[in-house]
Amino acid sequence: LGSQFTRREVYRVLMPGVVGGQPNSLVISGPALARSGTIGQTAFFDNTPGAGTGAKGYTVGLDASTLDMATDFTVAVWILTSTDFSPDAHGGMIVQIHDAGTGKFIFGITDSNRLAVGVSLASPTTTYATKLPNDGVWHHVGVTYVNSTHTLTIYLDGENVKSTTSLTLSVANSYTLDIGVDKDPADYDSGYSGFMSNMAIFDATLTDEQMLDLYSGITRTGIDLAARGPAKDLSGEANLQAWWRFNSTLTTDDSGNSNTLAAID
Repeated sequence: LGSQFTRREVYRVLMPGVVGGQPNSLVISGPALARSGTIGQTAFFDNTPGAGTGAKGYTVGLDASTLDMATDFTVAVWILTSTDFSPDAHGGMIVQIHDAGTGKFIFGITDSNRLAVGVSLASPTTTYATKLPNDGVWHHVGVTYVNSTHTLTIYLDGENVKSTTSLTLSVANSYTLDIGVDKDPADYDSGYSGFMSNMAIFDATLTDEQMLDLYSGITRTGIDLAARGPAKDLSGEANLQAWWRFNSTLTTDDSGNSNTLAAID
């Protein structure tokens, strides 16, 4: 296999009982992963597409000092889902920023199972259809935003796959960030169903190379951290605002900025 690729590639085997594996099954994720080990920590979102109100997730307030998303920003997270989101009219939300239930920014999966970004999951600015994210294996997904040009870019497994502009997107640090749910004025709905791990938010627009680094587990200085598992160790990363590894405490922010999540249940 090594001669077929330009960089070292490995297979990742997940056994029953290992995070990411399924009971009584063996999951093999192929050479595109370029890493070994397991995600290590995950949060499971037990929402049912089309169930209506009452979706469950997490919430935290934006803050100019500790969680600044008012200008340029990047959101990145590992997800694993095999859920068909078509029963929900809007799909499933990964991350939403809202002002008392009025949507200001979304990153999610539409009812056609496509990654989407914009202001509303019901009418996203753009979607990416070439590769669907709900195939039952871990994917690293992300979005960057350039405030000066209003440019949104979707990333899937380290690759820049789609860019668009949104003149209506505007974020203030008085808004609220929710994970795994779509907040409207009355309730929470359009919940994400599946696993998430190692969600990171930066107050800068990461480059293509930096997004690839997050996916491949290689630091910007070139040190290979693959032995730690697919999730990159972000300790000390520049511009890091929040890093929710979803470890045993689930809600802890390991960026050092104390953006502790509150459960929506």
